[in-house]
Amino acid sequence: MKANIFSAEISDITDQLSEGGRSVHEVDKIRRRLEMEKQELQAALEEAESTLEQEEAKVARAQLEITSIRSEIDRRIAEKEEEFENTR
Repeated sequence: MKANIFSAEISDITDQLSEGGRSVHEVDKIRRRLEMEKQELQAALEEAESTLEQEEAKVARAQLEITSIRSEIDRRIAEKEEEFENTR
């Protein structure tokens, strides 16, 4: 009778170990998949940051160009006003 109890316990423990082994395998598969997703997201983030930096540089150049054009327009207006005053 004790042998049957021990046999049942051994069977239960063997089943638990087998389940544990499958669980470890599943957790490892999930970990690898998540690691790959993390790497993909990191690469996408780096690409987005690079694109953002490029666009920010374009905006800065455009702002400088606008400032330069405004200065040129102001200078020309001042010249025309001076010419107009001199013709009076």
